[in-house]
Amino acid sequence: MKPAGERELAWLESFAKPRFPREPLYKAFYGQQKVDPEVQKQSLRDFLTAVPFVVPEQATLREPTMRHPDLSPNNIFVSNSGDITGLIDWQHTSVLPLFLQAKIPKHFQNWGDEDSENLRPPRLPENFDNLPTSEKDVELETYRRRQLHYFYVGYTRRNNETHIRAISKPDLVLTNKLFDTAAQPWEGDNTSLKAEIIKVSRYWSDTKPFQEARCAFPIQYSEEETTQCLAIDEKQQEADT
Repeated sequence: MKPAGERELAWLESFAKPRFPREPLYKAFYGQQKVDPEVQKQSLRDFLTAVPFVVPEQATLREPTMRHPDLSPNNIFVSNSGDITGLIDWQHTSVLPLFLQAKIPKHFQNWGDEDSENLRPPRLPENFDNLPTSEKDVELETYRRRQLHYFYVGYTRRNNETHIRAISKPDLVLTNKLFDTAAQPWEGDNTSLKAEIIKVSRYWSDTKPFQEARCAFPIQYSEEETTQCLAIDEKQQEADT
């Protein structure tokens, strides 16, 4: 079985044709034109060039680890007393190095929120009872997302020290997302993978174990190319939201 980046590149080289993005909102970001797969092919080649430089040297972070691939509420069975009684949907489970498995499940994480990232106890605003109904709904949703993030990290810290050490390392969060993005099938998105490569390159000189590599990041883009890519990436993330 080919590694993810090689697998996706092999598929693109054999089958990919220009297409519109699968997400309709993305079309405007590519000028309402079909997207050329050659751009994604180059991003995958850049990813494969960068891989040897971003795999952590620490042995514990490379240990084979099995983890449920989709810890969404639909897959978790809970009794009336609040006990977890079962987990379903294991068919895409894989054994990967810990640094690729260590993450907060997307249904529980709240990255981008300052309170969640700093693990502040969630609270509703003091004037909550006096807010209009529409604003209450927004505050309740924010509170819910912060609670999920807070309790997931709190209980992981208590019960799974190895995992919490891994997800607490900013460089591993970036590396993890880079590998995840490279493994996703191409659906007319020429931006996400390239943006993740750029983000790792920008963080390279400031972060261990990147500092220990004692070399420049192997992939460099022009300032114009970088600005354009990150601008589209931001728009795509807003569209996803």
